[in-house]
Amino acid sequence: MGYALSWAATKGDAETVHSALGLRPTGKREESPKSDIVGAELRGGWYLVLYRGCDAARRARKSLSRLGEVVYCSVEEHVMVSAASAWKDGKCLWSVVHDGQEGINDLQVKGALPASFASIRDRQKAKQDAGEKVPIDGEEFAVDHMFDVPVDLALELTGFRHDRDVPGVEGNAYEVLESAKKRWGLF
Repeated sequence: MGYALSWAATKGDAETVHSALGLRPTGKREESPKSDIVGAELRGGWYLVLYRGCDAARRARKSLSRLGEVVYCSVEEHVMVSAASAWKDGKCLWSVVHDGQEGINDLQVKGALPASFASIRDRQKAKQDAGEKVPIDGEEFAVDHMFDVPVDLALELTGFRHDRDVPGVEGNAYEVLESAKKRWGLF
């Protein structure tokens, strides 16, 4: 099945980010992100908001970009689509998208990419060209290393990758968040 999630990270404190996104902490924490929305403090002053669903953080990236630069990443593993981008003042500075449905070597790039992009792309392309295969249900399939280009670029910039532990944090790194809008109950 695989991951289907999106996240946005910006330099700033949790309270400011929560306010900008209309979120509030629930007081619950998780070792790995299982709830619909979670937040985590990352090294280097980054604060991460991770959403279940590959498009859920789209609005967050624009809202947060009014506070400063935002790195956005989206992962939809069951169709092998990944994306990373940077935003500031509501505008996209650069983006990298891999859509495995368009081909195993697909890579769509726009804008002034970070200097580390070329080495990440070249490293993954060399792995791709080596032709590694994995057995699935009795058939062999090529490993899609280009999927990792956007994900590794986001990792390089923020120190976060969705399928790894949060660096420098042991235990319950993720704080469960919810909408700050008042919910009306029957009682």
